[in-house]
Amino acid sequence: MRTQIEILVKAMHILANDIQSDDGVANAAIYEAAQRLEEQNQRIKRLEEALEGTVKWIVDLADSGDAGFWNPEEQHEIIAARAVLKKEAKL
Repeated sequence: MRTQIEILVKAMHILANDIQSDDGVANAAIYEAAQRLEEQNQRIKRLEEALEGTVKWIVDLADSGDAGFWNPEEQHEIIAARAVLKKEAKL
């Protein structure tokens, strides 16, 4: 089982505070890594939300008939987007 990102970030913050380092480089590196991990996690969440919205918009547009009659579920991009979103939900 994988540790949730939020828990990992908290643990890294604790380590950054608790590690004994004469020059503070290890503390700074761990703290910065935690910050970057947290920022990337937030960015991924925003990208997932945007992708979900885009897929919904395309499917709704296709279903309306305003863009002709075609099945968006047969489009490689929609299939790939749904696969990525499904995989991310499992992590």
